[in-house]
Amino acid sequence: MISIYCTSEECDGLVIYEAPDEKVALAALLAIISTGHLAETQSFLLYSMKNMMKVLKTARLSSFGE
Repeated sequence: MISIYCTSEECDGLVIYEAPDEKVALAALLAIISTGHLAETQSFLLYSMKNMMKVLKTARLSSFGE
């Protein structure tokens, strides 16, 4: 876990955690949900600028649709 925040917005809290891959991240989320303490959850993948630049470079190199 990297950080946890309480909010006054539409959700009660925000947890930021890091996992080695999406499968491990999903397994962690399912383990937390299974306790029954959460009524609703949302999850998002976050990308660092370094990783996003790599993705954009790959997209340019593959020239989708051209």
